[in-house]
Amino acid sequence: MLFEKTLLNKQIIKVMSGAVLMGAIATPAMAEYQLPDEVGEGELIIVPKAGLSDQDLNEILKKHDAKVEHEPAVMRGAKTMKQSLRANLVKVPKEKREKVAKELNANPHIEYAEVNRLVELESITANDPKQSWHLNKMNLPEAWSKSKGKGVVVAVLDTGVNTSHEDLKANLLSGYNVVSKNTNVTDTNGHGTKVAGVVAAVSNNNKGVASIAWDAKVLPVKISNRSDGVASLFDIARALTWAADNGADIANVSYQISDSSTVKGAAKYFHDKGGLVVAAAGNSGKSMTCTDNEYVITVSATTSSDGKASFSNYGKCIDVAAPGQGLATTTKNGSYGSGTGTSFAAPATAGVLALLKAANPKMSNKELESLLENNADNSMFSGSFSTKFGYGRIDAGAALRDSVYVPDPEPELDQTAPEVSITSPKQDSEVNGLFSVDVNAADNEGVKKVELYFNGQRVGADFSSPYSFSVDSSAVADGEHTLTAIATDTSGNVTETANHYVVVNNAEEPVTPD
Repeated sequence: MLFEKTLLNKQIIKVMSGAVLMGAIATPAMAEYQLPDEVGEGELIIVPKAGLSDQDLNEILKKHDAKVEHEPAVMRGAKTMKQSLRANLVKVPKEKREKVAKELNANPHIEYAEVNRLVELESITANDPKQSWHLNKMNLPEAWSKSKGKGVVVAVLDTGVNTSHEDLKANLLSGYNVVSKNTNVTDTNGHGTKVAGVVAAVSNNNKGVASIAWDAKVLPVKISNRSDGVASLFDIARALTWAADNGADIANVSYQISDSSTVKGAAKYFHDKGGLVVAAAGNSGKSMTCTDNEYVITVSATTSSDGKASFSNYGKCIDVAAPGQGLATTTKNGSYGSGTGTSFAAPATAGVLALLKAANPKMSNKELESLLENNADNSMFSGSFSTKFGYGRIDAGAALRDSVYVPDPEPELDQTAPEVSITSPKQDSEVNGLFSVDVNAADNEGVKKVELYFNGQRVGADFSSPYSFSVDSSAVADGEHTLTAIATDTSGNVTETANHYVVVNNAEEPVTPD
């Protein structure tokens, strides 16, 4: 989660540790993003309803003195945010951005609009740069007897990494810089190298420090080119989708991200590809008004005596807690130091998940998260859940002990088709111009997607509830036309609605987008 402050009258979101992540803002095609001095200036992230054409979106934006900022070309193998999440970066006059976001969120053809805020790291100085108490506290010696994370890829979305560090280079994969659209992941702040070292520094080699997942691989995804480490929500979301498309099993985001619809959409994209996203709670030491995010594991920080670290945020969105004070790790200058903050509790958690994933490669992401939470140490509070610790402080040994995975011999295939119906407009309703279509879909195992067809032509697909589409009737003759919705569940079962008729009447003044 991100804790916000005002900086130069712009919204900033802090990350959870001792460095600052950087971000960037779109400029003309093929140019590198440059972050303006005044962060988040005049930018919105807008996701239209499925089926809304670029032309119709531009008509909507024109009425708000806004326009889509062309997203620079990406490296081969990477997707643009529009391709992966239907997300558009939009320029608006900076004095109007809050007003325009509110108005667009009220538009029936817009799924959501939010300000492209920037996120910032927060430094905390540790007392003892050499201590590694967290390894025993999380019962890792027992865990290592069962798993060291071999075969698992952890994406570290951060300020880059020192790729020549003697205790990191053997465990590093070739990464990506979402800001510059290239493979230069040089650490411009130092925070990313520390985070990577907590996850998977080369260990048991008589030098340096021991990490959590000795044999896991780190995929560096650089989300900031600035020395202060500030990053935008848009770039964090782009990094998540790139990591999902490039083999990452787990993503560590040492930022407070739970209140962003864009990042939540990217986390869902990562989650739907079988991955797990871990994020930090933040270092403001305050209670957050937040709810659980099913696509993100949010981590608070604990002390060596299993108390909540004074700086750690807390709230209903906390899933687990992990050590976050004085974790011995690698540094940008090729040496060793320590990290303090929820920025380091998060990668400690990501490292344990890598151990669990390696030991249980057939487990789903939901099963792995349950394994982590159900075996957490909750002796520091009464009941089964705490806003300070979530389900408890991570116990890697207990989780690995409980993780012998025996799949059902021959599980019965799900043959129950989903239920699907068009709820709006009603049967035989009169429509004109650009109109909205709402679909209801449900399934015993889960709906994978809903597709909408107008006169047999595919309008688009929506992958999450509520399922809503925009249909342009301006190109068809007046009279009766058909809508058809098709729902597909996670097992591949398909249900198609009977023809749902609407009457197009464009002879009257057409409805135009607001």
